Amino acid sequence: MSLCLLFALPLTMSGSSTGILDFPTEVLIEIFNQDSILPDTLFSLAFACRTFHFIALPIFLGFHPSSTHVSINLRSPGRDMLTVLLTALFTPRTESIHCIFPHPPTCTSIFPHAHLKRLERYISKIPSLNEVLLRFSIVQCGCLSGGGDAFWAWSAPFESLLNCIVRKQCRWLTVERRFKGKCVSEPRLFHLFTGLWRNILRPTAAESQPVPEQSALQEQRVELLPQQPSRHQMSLPRSLGRSSKVHDLTIAGPILLLPPGLNWTLTALRYCPIETLSIHSVVDRAVVWHVVLPLTATAASNVASLHLSDVDFIERLLLHCTIPKLSSLEIAFPFRHDNVSTRQDIDTTLDEISFLIRTLDRQALSPSMVLKVPRDVYTIVDPSSPDPVFQRITTLDIQTNPFEDADIPFMAAWISLFPSVQHIGIFVYPDEDLDEVAGAIQRAVEPTHVCRV
Repeated sequence: MSLCLLFALPLTMSGSSTGILDFPTEVLIEIFNQDSILPDTLFSLAFACRTFHFIALPIFLGFHPSSTHVSINLRSPGRDMLTVLLTALFTPRTESIHCIFPHPPTCTSIFPHAHLKRLERYISKIPSLNEVLLRFSIVQCGCLSGGGDAFWAWSAPFESLLNCIVRKQCRWLTVERRFKGKCVSEPRLFHLFTGLWRNILRPTAAESQPVPEQSALQEQRVELLPQQPSRHQMSLPRSLGRSSKVHDLTIAGPILLLPPGLNWTLTALRYCPIETLSIHSVVDRAVVWHVVLPLTATAASNVASLHLSDVDFIERLLLHCTIPKLSSLEIAFPFRHDNVSTRQDIDTTLDEISFLIRTLDRQALSPSMVLKVPRDVYTIVDPSSPDPVFQRITTLDIQTNPFEDADIPFMAAWISLFPSVQHIGIFVYPDEDLDEVAGAIQRAVEPTHVCRV
């Protein structure tokens, strides 16, 4: 029987005729699984009647009985996966959610408000979650980092969503931005932040030591901007944090590192059992980071593992030395947009690594250290006078695309700077012969006494 003929049948029997609902469930499942049935057809069938709902909707969602992951690409306006999940008569077993927010029409658009509420409605129906990723697509990072009244307007539903996620016993939480366009300029970020500094500092002063730059920053705030009316600061209640299970927090972008999201991050770090903190792709050398990062570090009393990449290196120094339980530190060398680093860039970075390690020593911190570098770093390094403190580095991750035979001696020279390295990770194109590459590098680095490649 053709599909066209099948769907031309009535739903139920009338006299001696046979309706679609008279077919066994197994037959309907087989029919609805046909490749010729489009997703829109499945969606329509799912809401035609109750029987079809419980057959067609799981097929539309693409759920396998063992799958607990949901990927939601929000669309506005129009039908999206979240619409389906909210209108379903059943809630699929879900442990992991990846949600991508749509690109706003303007930097200060208030439209994410509705999406945040919709997502919270769905998550509130789920008994518990293990992992949640929220990805925002924005034109300028200023949209989600203190810029404009629009973001302040939807900071309350954003806070409510984050707290709902924590309430569902989520263990891995990631909030990131999909970068498009240029970030807001450094002076603008500074003006935005200084105007709100007092509101950020007040809730943290009771439990945090003020940073050295506090007085100077407050004086400049008074000169730059008049006192602004109090606005909503996102936060996580102490009682909710104490009962939560969040142990891994990843922040990619400024959304949770500048007002009004910064205070939520500080309270989450202070009250939740967060042991791993990752900060990636923040902003280009904004002057506010020498204030934001020490505050973040002071609140991170439980953090044992810290991962940093694409964060201005100088400001990292202030971050590391104030985390008392730090046992693992991972630093990704900042990638230049032109993919070309100069000798001065490399020398400066090596000097900063040396200074960082000495700072850790003064603070009686001895974390295992992972250093990630791109190809252009190790090809111009001078290994003639390695710094003794580099023996603290135990792992090197090298990203090399494409890989060339000529890279091997440069790799060996770079590795020789770190005599205590026990593990080397080489990231190459999939078509490379990994065994051959590993063997060549192993032979080249044997004089450096590296144990494993």
